[in-house]
Amino acid sequence: MRVSALAEDDDVALVARAAVSARVRPAIEIVLGGRAAQSVLERGGVLERLREAGAAIFAPESSEAQAPSAATFVIGDDPLVQPGQRFLSARAFSHAVEGEAGEVDAPTAPGARAFDDDELLAAPAVAPEIERAPRHRVPAQASALSGTHRSTVLLEAGDHARCDRILAWGPRTASLRGDATALAEYAFRAFDDGFPARCAAHGGGVVVAGTQYGAGEPCEHAARVTAALGIRAVIAQSFAGRHARALASYGVLPLVWRGTPADPPLRAGDEIEIVDVAEAIGARRVAIRHLTGGWQFDVGHDLDPRALEVVRAGGLLGWCARAHARAESRDDARDAAMR
Repeated sequence: MRVSALAEDDDVALVARAAVSARVRPAIEIVLGGRAAQSVLERGGVLERLREAGAAIFAPESSEAQAPSAATFVIGDDPLVQPGQRFLSARAFSHAVEGEAGEVDAPTAPGARAFDDDELLAAPAVAPEIERAPRHRVPAQASALSGTHRSTVLLEAGDHARCDRILAWGPRTASLRGDATALAEYAFRAFDDGFPARCAAHGGGVVVAGTQYGAGEPCEHAARVTAALGIRAVIAQSFAGRHARALASYGVLPLVWRGTPADPPLRAGDEIEIVDVAEAIGARRVAIRHLTGGWQFDVGHDLDPRALEVVRAGGLLGWCARAHARAESRDDARDAAMR
């Protein structure tokens, strides 16, 4: 089992509890998410329990973290990466570990064959009970992108709009991380105290920015609250690190100005639209109509085909629901054919 740098602190703590109580010594690799994450895990005694269980712990910049060994399961990995040899579906894993007599053998190394999207979503034989804390609330599912998308520009974030300005991270916000709706009430306040209320009044909108939008940590939470506010697109001169992919995983379009305009052609209050948005984003150049000014300009994106599928579906939840529905449809068709 490999726990990547993108895993939540609670995920790492859950692995630690399971490792300590296991009857055998599991092979676990932990990639720390940085010094802040290490400090939190040390204070909670999580790393000590993992060390006792024999886990290998790596810094994110280490060679071991950059070139991982083959792992059976990956927790907290980039959800938009094309499935490869580091992944096994629940169905394939059960086939690998169960012998003919029902005895459990050592799992075979992954990578013997490729798995399609639907097989990666195969449900376990017995559905596990989901642990929910009192403050955990299932997030609302963003709608799939379709038709003509019309929005209002609600914020000009400027250059170097870091994640810690999008969402200041501290004890108050950390306590709300299981509730995206409550957490979003603290989003973008460094730019405008009334921004969450304005998003609610408009039913969402668009954020425009300059260079290096979304730098720093916590990248995942900043993307999550952006989607929770109903923001369906961020148009920036450039995105920092993995933030564009994090936005896409929550159904937010990360669009980039074509060229580097010294004076971006959008201001707060402007209305824009993208005609046939689901099809338009299939191209690298996307035309946007400036309804307020009565003209048109182009933006682009750097999303790969997998990320495009996810953002069209309204984020990973919608994409997984579609894939699961396709898998069930195939199973029903197969059962009907057998009958």
